[in-house]
Amino acid sequence: MPDEGEGPTSGQYKGTWKSPAGEPEGKQQERVEEVQAEDPEVEADEAPPSIPSKSHIVTAFPEEWKEDFQSLCYLGYLTTEVTIPHHSWLLRTLYPGEKLEVAQVIKKYQDSIGYNLAWKCALVAAAMITCDGEAIIVAERSTGVLPQKFQYVVNEWYEPIIEMLHHHLKLLEARQVAIMTELGIFSASDEALQAGKKEIEEKLEASS
Repeated sequence: MPDEGEGPTSGQYKGTWKSPAGEPEGKQQERVEEVQAEDPEVEADEAPPSIPSKSHIVTAFPEEWKEDFQSLCYLGYLTTEVTIPHHSWLLRTLYPGEKLEVAQVIKKYQDSIGYNLAWKCALVAAAMITCDGEAIIVAERSTGVLPQKFQYVVNEWYEPIIEMLHHHLKLLEARQVAIMTELGIFSASDEALQAGKKEIEEKLEASS
């Protein structure tokens, strides 16, 4: 029996020989040739497999889970384009975490008469993807994106525009629930769903 670390002797290769982990491919080939020279009966396809180089290591998300994963990530993601003469906005639905960030941005307005308006401005800022086909550019690296978008909204747009965009955002959220209901994601007997069903239908009817 060979000592530990030595190559195999004749007739001992099959099912027992393994190349050291991390061994260069060229060195592996040399060891394969040595084994075959000692034991001519060893077939080429029985030679120890080469370890794949880093460039051949697969790091992509498994295909069998990709579709379900993407569906889960984007479940409830909707967009809507709001247009008026000479201007347009693209809005999207928000994640709960983004709404929590909105609450932090407008925290100083809490318990003030302007809190409701600040909430609408911040929601619109968070939901806005583009304005007139272009993304809002933020310049301050020391300040978060949402606070800068919020300042842009409150300082550049008048209240009727903000009210209009906030209205369309609420309609988008109503559509989000309606679509999930039609897909069977929500149960028709869900008490919370039933409580808000009338309001959702009214909003959808008003938007049509």
